[in-house]
Amino acid sequence: MTDEKQFIDSSFAESLEKFYKLLELSRKTGNFIMKAEALNSIGEISQTLGKDKDAVNLFMNAWQIAEKTEKLELKDSIARNLGFAYYSLGEIDKTETWFKQSLEIAKQLNDERSIAGDIANLGLVYFARGEYAKAISKYKKSLKFLVTKGTLEDQALTLHDLGDAYRMSGNISHGVTSYKKAIQIYKRIGKKTGVAESCSALGFLYYENDEFSQAKICMEDGLESISHEYAPLQKRDLLANLGLVYLSLNQSDKALLLMEEAFELLDESASETDYGIFYNNFGLAYRMKKSYQTAKEFFLKSYEIRRQYELERETEISLYNLALVCYHLGQLGEAQKYLIQSIEICERHNWIDQRAWALVLLGVIQEHLGEHKQSHQSYSEAIKVLQDYQNNEGLWSAVYNLGRLYEESLGDFKKAQTSYQDSVKHLMKIRTRMSIDHRANYVEDKLRVFDSLVPLLIKQGENKNAFHYAELSKSRSFFELMLDQDFLSNNDKLFEKEWSLFSHPDYVSSLLITTD
Repeated sequence: MTDEKQFIDSSFAESLEKFYKLLELSRKTGNFIMKAEALNSIGEISQTLGKDKDAVNLFMNAWQIAEKTEKLELKDSIARNLGFAYYSLGEIDKTETWFKQSLEIAKQLNDERSIAGDIANLGLVYFARGEYAKAISKYKKSLKFLVTKGTLEDQALTLHDLGDAYRMSGNISHGVTSYKKAIQIYKRIGKKTGVAESCSALGFLYYENDEFSQAKICMEDGLESISHEYAPLQKRDLLANLGLVYLSLNQSDKALLLMEEAFELLDESASETDYGIFYNNFGLAYRMKKSYQTAKEFFLKSYEIRRQYELERETEISLYNLALVCYHLGQLGEAQKYLIQSIEICERHNWIDQRAWALVLLGVIQEHLGEHKQSHQSYSEAIKVLQDYQNNEGLWSAVYNLGRLYEESLGDFKKAQTSYQDSVKHLMKIRTRMSIDHRANYVEDKLRVFDSLVPLLIKQGENKNAFHYAELSKSRSFFELMLDQDFLSNNDKLFEKEWSLFSHPDYVSSLLITTD
């Protein structure tokens, strides 16, 4: 335990002792206002310590006293605190009720700064419900008040939330702008934890869009900003996110080191769902290292937590990941069971893209079980959906596996060749190895497409065509190697130059010669 943490813990203890003394005094004197204020203050400390259920009980007791009085400022504070406490517990309807209550009181007080804050808080409600356009509207309305009536810190916090909403709505450029503005303000006022939080969010946005060098820069800047601060939560999030960046760069050892360092920063305030996220990410790293049994153990831990808390999207991801490692372990029946559950969740929520991924993996497993007709059906259904969504990351794998089914199980070499060639076309449109949610490919790596196609062409006497695909494989291999070694991700200009050359239609078509 650091000296700073000891100081903070002792400060909380001293504050609690002080407010409990006030609470006792209020009981002796019959001062109900003092009692409500003490309960509210103890609730705030409880919430800071992550004891949200205790905080709700304390705030409700305070509210029952305060609502009978004319103390609008006190009622405003308690209502807002109840909103945040219920938000932390994931009870969004109750969150909305109390934030609206706080907003009405703030209007009675004509407190424009509080009005702005409550409007932004309602933005959190809409964000939690996935209603991002409404959230954006609330945050922008709040900012209009805050420019003249709020503090710079208020503005930065709301800009950060606005960035979150833009990110989730798919408006990347506006998200980047909002986060950058928040970072600038936090730096201006010397709020280092704020810098770290917004750097982490901006870095994750870059990461989601395959801009790994920018993601690393942002996250490392965030870590630097708190290098001399006691900020375990911010450091934990930055390290965990940076671990994902290295995972996407296929550097599993570095990713694991960062994730383990982040995991050690989990404390009593961390929720079970936080542990679920870490267990899932550990599973991804060990899967990349081909330590499939260890990966399975972590995925199972993550799955149990997510299922318990009825987190359907996260549960589906865990089921998919479990199916994939079971496939690698040769546990095909168990893998099939997990995939069927995954597909059921996708169908329940109409998650079309995720369902297609699951169908491809199901096709692989069915093929290994000798269920060739069912395997063909799964691949074909997935390909149709992935084509509609122009999902090249999924298509190259789905079409490749269909080709492998034709060649190895059905003996139709012509259809196999066509499928492999189609797979290459989709492969050439992909910049990185791994999709953003880490639904890994079902072959060793993407170069295996060429390893299957070239021998098949030679077998069919298409030597010239085979030679050109072999040359294309070398080009792709060189590009993948540069990604593996992190050369390109550290140099955006070099990355764009190499990619523009590599993916240019004339360059690709020059290698795809059809032999008469």
